Amino acid sequence: MTLSAESAAYSRDRGADERDHLRQGLLARQASASSSSTDDPPSKAIDGDPATRWSSGHGMQSGDWFQVDLGSKRTFSQIVLDSTASSGDFAGQYEVYASDDGATWGRPIATGPGSTVTRIQLPATSARYIRVVNRSASGSWWSIHEVSVLAPDGSATAASPSTAATNGGVQRKNATLPDGTRLSVAYNSGADPATFDVRWGATTYSYRLPARAAAIFTTRPA
Repeated sequence: MTLSAESAAYSRDRGADERDHLRQGLLARQASASSSSTDDPPSKAIDGDPATRWSSGHGMQSGDWFQVDLGSKRTFSQIVLDSTASSGDFAGQYEVYASDDGATWGRPIATGPGSTVTRIQLPATSARYIRVVNRSASGSWWSIHEVSVLAPDGSATAASPSTAATNGGVQRKNATLPDGTRLSVAYNSGADPATFDVRWGATTYSYRLPARAAAIFTTRPA
């Protein structure tokens, strides 16, 4: 069985929304940072809108950090830091730390060079908090437009009931094509991003849908 999805925010040009495909992963509940621009708080890196961003508010310095709280201990294997709309404002070198309590971090679980879209592959790791630390210096601000924390196939923890309960305003329609492909269309008619559960085999993922946007989930027979 293959599940895929396409998301389009109708307030923006369709071509710009090709990047807004389903990020099948864990939903970051909260975000924080070592510093922030007044106009670009950490919450804007997890709001589901690639047009907004978090920025450090000063030229990049080694030791700057950005942190997400998954709400509970979860299992993940990839982190994606998307700075596409602020090309050049990415950390040139990074370290990633994980913690269960947000206080004890231990040794980094990943290190490497950054890029406009930084994809950090990890062994399956379980933690509640994730901190990305910049280890480079630049006159440019560090900016992240969207953070995605992705779960290993078949091993993610189901979203909590409180997350599933925030999906008010989401309208759904289902259809089956002649070849057996099942389509599920979700439209968020509300003024705020909505969060709901998406099933993929035995795994449940949390999906954040921006306001006035639609997502098409496609399940193809094996």
